[in-house]
Amino acid sequence: MTSAYKICIAASAAIALTSSAFAQITAPDEDRSSTQDICLSLKTALILSAKQDPSVVIARAQETEAEADIITARSLFRPQVSAFARTGTGNVGLTDSILQNQIGVRASQRIFDFGDAKFARSSARFAFKASQFELRQTQLQAAFNTGVAYLQAARAQEQMKVTQERRAFFAQQLESVDTLLSQGAATRTERANVASRLADAEASGLELQFVLDSAKTQVQLDTGLLPQICDETDHRNFLTALSSAITDRDSAVSIALDKNPNVEALKNRVLGLDSQRKREKTSRFPIISVTATSAFSSAGSITDLDQQNRIGLDVSFPLYSGNALGAANQRVGAQQAAAQGRVQELERQLTEEVSIAYQRIASLSKQLASRSEVEKQSRLRFEAAQIEYDAGTRTLSEFIEVRLEYEQAAIQRINVEYAMLDEQLEFLTLTAQLPIVFDAL
Repeated sequence: MTSAYKICIAASAAIALTSSAFAQITAPDEDRSSTQDICLSLKTALILSAKQDPSVVIARAQETEAEADIITARSLFRPQVSAFARTGTGNVGLTDSILQNQIGVRASQRIFDFGDAKFARSSARFAFKASQFELRQTQLQAAFNTGVAYLQAARAQEQMKVTQERRAFFAQQLESVDTLLSQGAATRTERANVASRLADAEASGLELQFVLDSAKTQVQLDTGLLPQICDETDHRNFLTALSSAITDRDSAVSIALDKNPNVEALKNRVLGLDSQRKREKTSRFPIISVTATSAFSSAGSITDLDQQNRIGLDVSFPLYSGNALGAANQRVGAQQAAAQGRVQELERQLTEEVSIAYQRIASLSKQLASRSEVEKQSRLRFEAAQIEYDAGTRTLSEFIEVRLEYEQAAIQRINVEYAMLDEQLEFLTLTAQLPIVFDAL
């Protein structure tokens, strides 16, 4: 390899590195400031998604339906008023018949029912409470899904920066090799090697651009905004500050079991089924109500009306139902037992997932420190290799390999960092610590 070729390649590498460093130190100060002013932060994306995701709209409708059931249950112990009209004909004697007409109002008031109405109201209230917690869980899940897409976009954005630096590096080298090749100072093999590295960088950039665009599309659909992803410092500090507030695994499990909306929803379902079971037991007992009727009736002529008023006690209870009442009580009891089992299953699953997430975050935090050190040393090695290449003690192929190893170290550091951020996001979702605006309970 000629000394002129080495000098040209070294100069190109120096220009690429200097330009990259200058761009990071100077111009981005203004660009970063303007970008941060208009970027969509992770926190804002989570809040917007929790408010307007279609699944949240459905959950709110279900909450409204459960609230209507409370009104229905309350009506059992409120006056029931209805109007009626009757007309008919029938035999009075052996040969004659009379047309009878009646119109009036009936009112009834339940006065004692052995707890039927009380248990109906209790069951409806617990069902409504469960629907409120289910709405919160839906909000958390919607925010989590948006957060995953946001971090995927942010990861692709960071990786693209590294890939763009690689592309610029090999583009500069290819230009130098073409110049030297025209002068007979470089070989076609050397040019093919550099060109293949450049093409690989371009292909990687296209793939990362697709990942970035896809993730940003999901964030846009979830939030209603065309997102400009903020700098990595924003979401890293946001998630780390929230997750680090929980200092040990036992506290994390305790918070999750106490705050997780899914657990609270299932517990209220169990209580609601318990009230329903008690109501089914009271279905064998009488329901006592006061009933009053006021009506106008006529016999034969509709113009000849006679007012009739009646009031009395109405006692109703089942005598025989073919074991339907016992079967209903058995069914509700089985549903309650199943719901209680689901609570225990969810608590066990939640304990396992929170414990693993907490340990995983701690492990990834240590890995990140190690990967950051590897990246730092790879950078120093690359700078040393450039000096050695300039001095003629390294070949072009060796210099390129060192450059690629430095890029690989940077990519691995980014992957570990975003794996930790993904884990922190899941951890905060499991413990219901995401700072989204819940509907009031």
